Amino acid sequence: MKKKVVSKKKSVKKKAVAKRKVVAKKRVAKKKVARKRQERTWLVARKKMTREKIKVFVCDQLRDSSRGLRNLCDEINGMPDRSTIHDWLSKDSEFSDLYARARVEQAEFMAEEILEIADDGRNDFMEDDDGFRIMGENIQRSKVRIDARKWLMGKLKPRKYGDRLDVNVTEDKLEGKTLVELKAMAAEYATREV
Repeated sequence: MKKKVVSKKKSVKKKAVAKRKVVAKKRVAKKKVARKRQERTWLVARKKMTREKIKVFVCDQLRDSSRGLRNLCDEINGMPDRSTIHDWLSKDSEFSDLYARARVEQAEFMAEEILEIADDGRNDFMEDDDGFRIMGENIQRSKVRIDARKWLMGKLKPRKYGDRLDVNVTEDKLEGKTLVELKAMAAEYATREV
């Protein structure tokens, strides 16, 4: 009888050891897959790049141009899809910070670009038989380009380039009012349609 009990204990131990080995092998396999995924390279702009190099490349490209991420991913051969980069942004806080700084610096680049567009008067006039004629279409196009950059700058760096709101209240409207009257004025203001 004792021999059967001992053999059952040994078989249970062997099964437990075998199970642990299988679990350990699966864990190692998962780590290898994750490492390979991390080490994947892309052929971007004729250069082999890892994920980390692409992150730096994207931020450098955004910093030194007025292009957006969609434009960047579509025009450069081999770039990962925009959704892939957005996934990286949501999962990697360091990349997210680097990307945010690049976007803020992009606003400074756009400010310089606005000056170049405004100073470029090459196609503003056309010479014909009657003399010079103003090319309104080109001037309007330059105005649209400048306005688009100003709007985007206000979104990227609102403290410096955003619209300023005047929230000061003059004293003469509030002077002599009781707290109840002030609350009624606030409620009336809140229900007003813009």
